[in-house]
Parts: sequence; C-alpha cells; structure tokens
Amino acid sequence: MTDSKDVLRVLKAQVAETTIRISHLAARSLVMQKFIELALPKLSPAQCGEIHGSLRQVLEDVMSVMDDVTLPGAYHAAFLDQTNEMLRALEKRQADEQ
Repeated sequence: MTDSKDVLRVLKAQVAETTIRISHLAARSLVMQKFIELALPKLSPAQCGEIHGSLRQVLEDVMSVMDDVTLPGAYHAAFLDQTNEMLRALEKRQADEQ
C-alpha cells in the first residue's frame, strides 16, 4: 500500500510542477501577444518591412538548430503557425505603405 501512495505522491508533485510551468508559459505568451497587438499598429510600414526581414532570418536560424534536436511534431507545427502568423501581420502592415 505504501508503494502506491508514494507513486501517487510523486505523480501529484509532477502534475503540480507541470501546471505551474504551463501557467508561467501561458501568462508570458498572453503578455507578449497583447504587446504585439498594441505595438504593431504603431510601427511604420517601413519598420515592419525591416523587422520582417530580420525576423525571418532569425527564425530560419532557429529552425536550422531545431533540426538537430528531437522535438514533438506539435511543437514544430505550433512554431510554424506562430512564425507564419507574425510574418503575415508584418507583411500586411508593410503593404499599407504601398
């Protein structure tokens, strides 16, 4: 009986720690999203163009490193979705100049 209680105690601690980590990540993500929503309209189309090029290069570099690390497919899918979403937003803002 003690073994099963010990296992449950360990599992409970792991779930609690994972919940805390996910909560921190979600809070950080929310703050960054709200910052982007407020900052992007303040940028000039030219600034968006510059940021687009720099961001694309940085994220391509990150993706090349990610190829060397085993990550779940869901991570890659989320990374690409977020990358494409941000690049499209910058492209749209940049097109406002033309």
